[in-house]
Amino acid sequence: MIKRTLSFVLLLSLPPAASALDLESHPGYVDLSTLEQAIGGQAMLSLDFDRDALAGFLDATGNADPQVAALVDSVAQVQVRAFDLDAGQAEDVNARIADAADELRAAGWGTLASVNDQESRIHVFMKTEGPYVVGLVGMFGADGKAGYVHVLGEIDAAKVMAAFLQHGQSLHQLFSAAKVEAEAP
Repeated sequence: MIKRTLSFVLLLSLPPAASALDLESHPGYVDLSTLEQAIGGQAMLSLDFDRDALAGFLDATGNADPQVAALVDSVAQVQVRAFDLDAGQAEDVNARIADAADELRAAGWGTLASVNDQESRIHVFMKTEGPYVVGLVGMFGADGKAGYVHVLGEIDAAKVMAAFLQHGQSLHQLFSAAKVEAEAP
């Protein structure tokens, strides 16, 4: 219980995520406000982590792996939004997700994954500069929910894969610890 309380206090004491003005100039930045406007309403989940907050979170969970820490250091910001959809809203939201996907493709983002069926839209895009992934965007609309994940940074994809292959279990433990912390009363 004390560890959970200290972790929570630590997360609250971290500096706020980088300002919007700083992020708009990042090559991996995408303005997803029109998607949020199409969804409307209050997000049921809203997370904004900058590099310092991610490092603090990593420290709070007790993961001292230098390779994982280096990966976290290559991320400038992570934004997550999830919304509950009203009945009948899915079609409009899925159309906006499809439009956003077309806009990303037109802007030179590569498609990593795409699911388009009658009831859901899931798109994952990546933008690179040289050997680095500078942006990842995942958008979804399915099962009465919609949202996105947006990651900015200068991420070396080869190092990410090496870390996952070498430390997959420790990353799983890190994310499991994060889930337990988030669900704790």
